[in-house]
Amino acid sequence: MSNNLLAISPEVLDSKDAAKIFNYFRLLHKSRPLHEAKLLLIGQGSVGKTSLIERLLRNKFDKNQPQTDGLNVETWNVKINANDIRLNVWDFGGQEIYHATHQFFLTKRSLYLLVCNCRTSEEENRIEYWLKLIESFGGQSPVIIVGNKKDEQPLDINRKALREKYPNIQDIIETSCQDNIGIDDLRTAIIKQVGNLKEVYDLIPLSWFEVKQQLESMPEDFITHSRYLSICNENKIPEEHNQEQLIDLLHRLGLVLSFRDHPILKDTNVLKPQWVTEGIYAMLSDEILKTKTKGVFTSSDLTRILDPERYPTKRHSYLIGLMKEFELCFELDYRPPQFLIAGLLPKDQPDETRLQGETLEFQYHYRVLPESIISRFIVLTHEKIHNQIYWRSGVMLHYKENNEIYNITRIKADSEDKKIFITISGRKETRRLFLGILRDTFKRIHSSLPNLEITKWVPVPNHLQHPPLDYQELLGLEAMGIQDYPIGKLNITINIRQLLDGYESLELRQKVIRVDYIGDDISSIEDRRSRNEKAESRGNTYNFYAPTGQMIAGDLKTQGTNTGIQNTSLNQNVESASPQINKLKDEATPMKTILMLAANPQNSVSLRLQQEERDIKERLRLAGYGTEPIKTAVAVRPRDIQQAMLDFKPQIIHFSGHGADEDGLVFEDINGQFKLIGGEDLADLFDIFGDRIECVVLNACYSETQAEAIRQKIQYVIGMSQTIGDRAAIEFAVGFYAAIGAGEPYEFAFKLGCNAIRLAGIKEYTTPQLLKK
Repeated sequence: MSNNLLAISPEVLDSKDAAKIFNYFRLLHKSRPLHEAKLLLIGQGSVGKTSLIERLLRNKFDKNQPQTDGLNVETWNVKINANDIRLNVWDFGGQEIYHATHQFFLTKRSLYLLVCNCRTSEEENRIEYWLKLIESFGGQSPVIIVGNKKDEQPLDINRKALREKYPNIQDIIETSCQDNIGIDDLRTAIIKQVGNLKEVYDLIPLSWFEVKQQLESMPEDFITHSRYLSICNENKIPEEHNQEQLIDLLHRLGLVLSFRDHPILKDTNVLKPQWVTEGIYAMLSDEILKTKTKGVFTSSDLTRILDPERYPTKRHSYLIGLMKEFELCFELDYRPPQFLIAGLLPKDQPDETRLQGETLEFQYHYRVLPESIISRFIVLTHEKIHNQIYWRSGVMLHYKENNEIYNITRIKADSEDKKIFITISGRKETRRLFLGILRDTFKRIHSSLPNLEITKWVPVPNHLQHPPLDYQELLGLEAMGIQDYPIGKLNITINIRQLLDGYESLELRQKVIRVDYIGDDISSIEDRRSRNEKAESRGNTYNFYAPTGQMIAGDLKTQGTNTGIQNTSLNQNVESASPQINKLKDEATPMKTILMLAANPQNSVSLRLQQEERDIKERLRLAGYGTEPIKTAVAVRPRDIQQAMLDFKPQIIHFSGHGADEDGLVFEDINGQFKLIGGEDLADLFDIFGDRIECVVLNACYSETQAEAIRQKIQYVIGMSQTIGDRAAIEFAVGFYAAIGAGEPYEFAFKLGCNAIRLAGIKEYTTPQLLKK
């Protein structure tokens, strides 16, 4: 269906589900063409985007036109092929502070105007930066490059080279809003390109239009997702896949904001765009936050900045929560609460960023480096910030064990060279572990940015001025059995294994190479020019999202033996790798698959579930088990557990949360509230999957009663005989999974978990109970 010529919305065809597509066909007996599209104007600040809109829509020009703060959205009705077409025009502020949020609003199957200033150079206009950003988030959407202010100077760019490199460039037009030059040509080009968008003529069921019109006419600035589902049902759209396809269509058109495919925002409320964008951009544009507080704000700042009618005080926490979800800000450790917007930090790098002694260095190189990556990284790692040292393009972090700082790292981005540098000092034995934690965070960010091309590099030991070495190249050479890497300019030979041992364990490197070999392509050998994050972004990982939270489970795999091929001819590398691929496939028997469930309902006592997750992951990393082996599963509803077990087929179930003795374990209902499930009910569920579940861990107070019921069905069950504090629960989990990660049996892992509580000086080491079938 990829090259289909049917007038059907791509949101439907993308499902690739024949039953859903035929169901949609049945709905089309009452339908009409969409006749709507999204037009986006992007580019640097002060290039005249808003002035272009004024000329195109109203034939007006204001020489004192103010800059767009953030984002402006309006409607433009045009006539195309005798049809009335509605264009939703999005005018993006070009100031650097707004770049971090633009990515959430750039959509595919839209028309882009990349506006440049004829007075400045191609580099100053950052033309390729914006073209690559469009390529990343807009796919193959058509682009018109507009050289504005041609009355002052002609546009001086390499047109032929740009067109060859970016085939989605459909036209390059010079304009002057002041003298009304080129505006008619631009309007004609826009109408032509919109007319060529197949999606404009897609047939849409009338019931979908009724929902669309109802949402547009609602006075509220936002509605809950459940309210959206009710509106669909009221308009006779009960099928879940139709509801999802409709909301995807409305999002693409810019009528609502719904990030159904976004790992962070997937299950957030359905929003009207202006309520979100205007609120957030008002915060980002506030002069006091930008100049005096350096990005720090409090609830009183929201009261000062935001319109009290549109943003009443009761909605402030929601807006802050959304900014956190956008990874724009984080909460500082102060009372009353204070928050920091990373993108408003000062640009100057502080003096206290020098590292002492020997360091471990790692680099990411990007084809295009989005402004948001480093600011999101600062937000995600804020709990590890060292001595409050951070700036717009960098941060100092520390790694601790037992409240002692083992390592300090400096991470900084170079937007001009499109690189991020990681430098770690401190204890040698934990530098590699700390790097793995940092790379996990970058991996999370990278995976949310489609088509982002990244390569990883490491410096030549003792020769930091020499160009760095391609890390994936070294991994591939090691997998082929090549031991030495000659560098003629330095007249030295690098021992590949010795160099790589400083960055990752041998077992982890073999797993990374196995992913490359067994996956759909073997890019690490076949095409060394196009390597990016494939090795880190693929793998046997399950993702499940509940309406009130996120459920994610990870898969731990065995370490195979290094069976490198003794072959010194790089020209024969692909052929010589084939036997290795088959052997790795045979060896790739999975380890225990762990499904972690965590529930902390709104009306229950808060627990440190995230801390438990972090500590378990770091301990498993110490055992050499790669990136993100376990992820937390929060806001778990009963039916979510069933789906997760069907999809993921775990051998170990781990529950963190509240227990209520004989009454059961605490999960969540559809409203995020307290819901009890008894041990016998869980035992019945686990019995259905009894051929694969080996162990159930109930890391919750008074859970022994439930464990007793479950052990009738499952071989090993761990429950708690009384209340257990957060520290003890975390210590037990860390010790238990350290043993599991090392391949030890369950009885041994249980004893190590209890001993971990005891070694921590906590008297609850007799609280965990191991029950066997």
